[in-house]
Amino acid sequence: MFKEVIKHQEYRYIPFGVTEVFRVVRRERNHQKVNYDEYVEALNECKEVAEKQAHYVSKKLSNLKNILRDSNENLNLFTDQAKAMEDLKDESLTSVLDNLNQTISENLSTGITNIENSIDRKKEHLSTFTVTLFGRTKAGKSTIREALTNGDGESIGKGAQRTTRDIKEYYWNNLRIIDTPGISAYEGEEDVRIAESIIDESDLILFLVTNDSIQETEFEKLVQLKSQNKPIIILLNVKVDIDDEIFREIFLNEYRDVVSLNGQAGHVERIREYSKKYLGNSNIEIVPIHALSAFKSTKVEDKVLRRELYNASNINKVKFMLRELIVNQGKQKRVLSFRDDYIYYLRSLENIYWSSYKEIKPRIRYIQSKHNEIKKWFGEFKNKGFETIEGEVLQIFTQLASEVDSFVDNYAGDKNAEKVWNGKVESYKIQEKINKIYKDLFEEAKRHLNEFARQITFESSNLNFNNDMGDIGDLKKGIMGRVARWGGVVLDVAWVVSLTNFWNPAGWVSAVIGVGGAIVTLFSWITGNDSKRFDRKKSEIKSDMKKQINKMAKDTNKQLRDAFKKNIVNHLYQQINVELVKNIELLYQYLEMIKESAISLREEEKSENVSLFKLLYKLTYNRKFDNFMIKIAREQGSMSKVLTNEDGMLRHNESRKLLENVLGERIIYIEFVNEPSELLKRALFPAKTDGVDFEINMPNIIIKAGKERVKQIIGKKGRNIRLTNRLFDDINITVEEI
Repeated sequence: MFKEVIKHQEYRYIPFGVTEVFRVVRRERNHQKVNYDEYVEALNECKEVAEKQAHYVSKKLSNLKNILRDSNENLNLFTDQAKAMEDLKDESLTSVLDNLNQTISENLSTGITNIENSIDRKKEHLSTFTVTLFGRTKAGKSTIREALTNGDGESIGKGAQRTTRDIKEYYWNNLRIIDTPGISAYEGEEDVRIAESIIDESDLILFLVTNDSIQETEFEKLVQLKSQNKPIIILLNVKVDIDDEIFREIFLNEYRDVVSLNGQAGHVERIREYSKKYLGNSNIEIVPIHALSAFKSTKVEDKVLRRELYNASNINKVKFMLRELIVNQGKQKRVLSFRDDYIYYLRSLENIYWSSYKEIKPRIRYIQSKHNEIKKWFGEFKNKGFETIEGEVLQIFTQLASEVDSFVDNYAGDKNAEKVWNGKVESYKIQEKINKIYKDLFEEAKRHLNEFARQITFESSNLNFNNDMGDIGDLKKGIMGRVARWGGVVLDVAWVVSLTNFWNPAGWVSAVIGVGGAIVTLFSWITGNDSKRFDRKKSEIKSDMKKQINKMAKDTNKQLRDAFKKNIVNHLYQQINVELVKNIELLYQYLEMIKESAISLREEEKSENVSLFKLLYKLTYNRKFDNFMIKIAREQGSMSKVLTNEDGMLRHNESRKLLENVLGERIIYIEFVNEPSELLKRALFPAKTDGVDFEINMPNIIIKAGKERVKQIIGKKGRNIRLTNRLFDDINITVEEI
């Protein structure tokens, strides 16, 4: 798939507003003016298109529900299998997975319900083209709506008392017009959902602002409410008092200078600034109007005054734009209302999986890092324990061995020698000392693991993990909670005491005492005054006793080391390591399943984008775009990059701009080539790639560039590099600053 190109040196993007598009269309229509019959015919065609798209999306939704059901069943089956694993009885982990499954399932169910509701709402209005009025309170929404629908003016001026429940719909000139409350009414989550529902039903949004108070918060709210890629026209309502007859006469004489882009240049500039900041587009169509004149023109009886007010209001331009939009792009907008919204919901469903993925992955990495820490500590603890055992045991038996010479000299042949030696050995409390060595090692392990557990509890409580999905069950309550219990459970005192039975210092003492018994029997085989022979025998006994003590020291050291290694180090580490490794493996398998589900939805989204693009292309140009389109990487409302086998369309900038306005996005065509570095340069357009180095080691590509080039390559909010990555499924692109 990594083999397409765009000759970007031949392509220069020029922003193209709605008015300019209409001019192109009119040129293509040989300057024929749109008449009412064409308008009605266009509305009928819009209805037919809407019916087809409703059927198409309903069928797609049915298939999608089956896919998501299978995905949920697989996740639940995986969790059930984890619960049945004999070597992993970790209820806390499987509880986390259960919570994740439930959260994913609930969010997906909500998403599907939203799609179904969206389709049902649109099916109720297949025959109408829907225009929605948005804006802050007293911006003039009701006034302009009353003017359009020839209303009685009853709703004008009552905006301050309205709430989200006061959403009204009206019909005018075969259009459905939704009049919404002021933006300030949309405060809570429920209000936002209502606004999103309204936008979802809309084919076009008229956003009203006033020249006396253009507020940045208006555009912030619009971003919050604009959840789908919908065409927007901004109506700049010029507030001029015309109730006073003198003021009205002055206004009617000067309206061309007042109700115009030039006359409102400062306000227009501010609107474009906010539009670029919050909507990512500074070229949204802006139409200055005087809403009050438009309404009053429908009420005055004087025909001359009526015409003057009507002309001054500039409402005719709004009507003209609506009519032209429906005739020239109505079918495409109706397609977008169904298909693009479906794509939006697909992306939302995909993000549910990715949110879970992003929620879990850093926690797994955290557990892995702690696993490495505990492995390192166990290695150090084992070596330190061996050194401690060797030193302590050597000291115990060295002291005992130092008593041998004087004891043999003083008690050779003494019938009480064995009793005295036994008492001497007991006075050294060898068993207690060995017990203490063993217990101290346990206590050290216990202290460290408890400290480790406290550290984990603190860190996992304060780590700044992503939490896009809300409370899905913190892993510190699962795996981390289990780690926190190791210090207290695995190293329980009763467990420690039971382990001391693995070695038997009392038996070793008996063996040493047996050596002492040889001293008592000296007189049974030594007679006379053969002092040399007696001394020689004492030396032999001393040597034998010391050898026995040294042997006991070595045996004790070995057995204690073996017991320490087996029962403390290996037993503990095996339990901890097995659980951690199993948990990590299990979570990675779960992650992979979530990733596969997300990718399957992404593939569906890509397929739908290609299908949508082809349909829009056909409706716009009355010719197919089937044979040479390969793939689309798209972010709704911002940019689309199109891989193509042919460069014919690359040269028709005017046509491209027309489709850009239909789709509401910048479109970049990328011509197919085989040379990877050249392809990548062209795919990165509009970023300049001179002075950029590429390290290509498939499937990985590293782009190295200076600071400014890196910014261009990454693009605003990472859009450019993200779209470039989406074009190629088989490579990983990273950017490094040099």
